[in-house]
Parts: sequence; structure tokens; C-alpha cells
Amino acid sequence: MIVVNEGAGKLYSLGYVQKLHRQIRVKAGLPDDLRFTSFRHGRLTEIGDAGEADMRAVSGHSEIKITKICDKPSREKARRIAVTRRAHIVKITGGAKAGDE
Repeated sequence: MIVVNEGAGKLYSLGYVQKLHRQIRVKAGLPDDLRFTSFRHGRLTEIGDAGEADMRAVSGHSEIKITKICDKPSREKARRIAVTRRAHIVKITGGAKAGDE
């Protein structure tokens, strides 16, 4: 994302970025409740879905607990948790099948 006015070499103001985001959102027909931070949350959720826990290098946050706020629950995370849990059950039961536990 470009947040620096390349002509002036200065950061765009928050007001300008919000105005530009609103114009793009309206032109694209996106929902009114889509916020500028939604893009960060979506990106970090996708990274979390890929299995990464520490996203500070790409998020710009200094604390992992803040990245957790942006990393939203998803079906992919639920699927991965279920697979991991099942593997754990198989390991501790010596390979017992579902219903044998």
C-alpha cells in the first residue's frame, strides 16, 4: 500500500487516505461497513490461516498480542485445529478410531 506521496516525499494525511478508501469502496460497490483496517485484518487472517503465529514482520505491530486482534477466526483455522486434535487423539489412544475412545 502506498502511504507516501511520492511527489512530495511525505506521508498522506489520515483524512486523505480515508477519503480515498471511501471513493474506492463506493466505486467498487463494497459494503459501507468495510473499513480501511479491514484490509489489514484480512491479510493477517490469511497469514494466520497459513499457520503463521508471529506476523509482526508484516503487520508493523510490536507485540504479538496486537496481531491476534487482527487475525480473525476462520473455517481454515477450525479445520486445522480439528486435524491437529484428531492426530493428538490417535497418538494418545494408540490409533483408536472415532467412537472407540
